Amino acid sequence: MNYTIIGIDFGTSTTVVKVKHYCEGMNPKDCQPLTFYKGNSCLPTLVFEDTGGQLYFGYDAEAQASAGTEGTLYKNFKMDLIGNNEQQTTKGKKLIKEFFKYIYSEFNQSRHRLNVYPTIKTYVSYPAKWTPETRSLMKQCAIDAGFGTESNVSGESEPTAAIYASIAIHLEELQKEHIVIKNQPINVMMIDMGAGTSDIAIFKFRMDNNNKPVIDDLITYPTVDNVYLCGGREIDRLLGDHLSDYVKRMSKNDQVPLAVPSC
Repeated sequence: MNYTIIGIDFGTSTTVVKVKHYCEGMNPKDCQPLTFYKGNSCLPTLVFEDTGGQLYFGYDAEAQASAGTEGTLYKNFKMDLIGNNEQQTTKGKKLIKEFFKYIYSEFNQSRHRLNVYPTIKTYVSYPAKWTPETRSLMKQCAIDAGFGTESNVSGESEPTAAIYASIAIHLEELQKEHIVIKNQPINVMMIDMGAGTSDIAIFKFRMDNNNKPVIDDLITYPTVDNVYLCGGREIDRLLGDHLSDYVKRMSKNDQVPLAVPSC
């Protein structure tokens, strides 16, 4: 059976959608990216809402904000799903649902160019530490947007999705180096660092008799109950705080006032 796989990497700051075709009796074809403004394969995870309630997504959202249009630019709203502010969480859910609808409309317009088969399987990724409820929400957003039904839309933790994507790209090279041998498991550690969260996964990986990747004994960190996210924005904040404290200490020791540039 011939079918098309759609992989949706919905990131805190950037979203990427890849399309891959599987033809019976043939090796899988290379991934093709869903492209957006000016052929970009990365879509900024942004939503702009003007004062009339009109929503703009990705590059259009950037353009509206840059043009000085009255309204609100929403970013990092993916992380609102795990916050303690109920109002922000509700708004975040709405923005994600609308963002997925936009992605699907762009995909639908590109079906012919991407040579999409009638049979589709869709995978959407999410951080490893997200709860089952939040994971289900991501899957439901893809279903509601039009990517499929319960039977052909699945979710994968981000480190798991990352290893599947990496293996697809480097499999031939890994086999030539005898790192990956059919039905011989190897131990793998995958680190997936994003703007909102960083995930670590340790597992056993092997290729089965049908040359399909199999992951066993998967352990992920941080766990669902862990308070840390370890994303890029958290690390930026920590580095910024450390630098600010250092400058203040040095200025105080040297009795030099800390100059703050006006802008």
